[in-house]
Amino acid sequence: MRISKLAKVASLALAFGLVAGSPAYAVDLQGSGASFPALLIEACKAGFAASNGGANSYVYASSSSGTGQANSDKSIGDFWMSDGAYTAATKRSTLIHVPLVAAPIAVLTNLTSSKTLQLSAATVAGIFGGTITRWNDPLIAADNNRTTTVVKYKLDANGNPKKDSKGDPIVLSTRKVTNVYTLPNQPIKVIYRSDSSGTSENFTNYLSKSASSIWTKSKNKVFKDSFPGDINAISNLGRVVGAASSTGVAQLAGKTPYSITYAEVNYAAANRLKIANIINPAGASVAPNSTGVGAFLT
Repeated sequence: MRISKLAKVASLALAFGLVAGSPAYAVDLQGSGASFPALLIEACKAGFAASNGGANSYVYASSSSGTGQANSDKSIGDFWMSDGAYTAATKRSTLIHVPLVAAPIAVLTNLTSSKTLQLSAATVAGIFGGTITRWNDPLIAADNNRTTTVVKYKLDANGNPKKDSKGDPIVLSTRKVTNVYTLPNQPIKVIYRSDSSGTSENFTNYLSKSASSIWTKSKNKVFKDSFPGDINAISNLGRVVGAASSTGVAQLAGKTPYSITYAEVNYAAANRLKIANIINPAGASVAPNSTGVGAFLT
């Protein structure tokens, strides 16, 4: 029951694992690891306390999947969060993986326009890979000054897409929308995760699978090790910068005009960042929300 509640709160394409190695006796719990689900974990504190009459609570040190995995090796704490399954040779045999919650990685921007930016996988790969360096690049313009398909799904009482007998989301309607987005003639400031991050691993996996001709390296928890060029090239100095944790990249992006980063979607609001839609292979503009994640998980 708790797991279903947590998944519901997450507003839901990416699964996270709770790695537990110690029984939960009537003592406070200590957790650490991925920063991606940190906002959700914090939001669940009140419900957890209410479920046990306030007798117990937990603390969670948000950092990175890599830190959580390292802490689990050393038995530091009671539970650890990771954006993906932990399969390293150092993993203790007593660990149990529990798929806990799914939520979208969002591409977040610090742009002044009230319109929603739309980006194809190839354009996202070009921006984060350093081949697209200005906001008014023709490839970004082509993604945004175009006609796209907007899909409306039938939703259940919880706001999740209803499924048909084949398990596919039920489409209520589709409509064509013509977009015109005036892009600034400004350099793009790319902000990436500098730590060992499951978010980076999943994000670079998407780029390498969806735009392999541009993102030519395999996925990696360390973003710079997956970067397809020379991240320390003169052209990238001061323009492509790293920060630790989801909070770190979101806060830095919030302070940096014309920047772009990637993080769990709920980090946008507190840092006044805009959420970009992703253009899928069918040409539809997809928002990082529960409907999109629900469709992805089916």
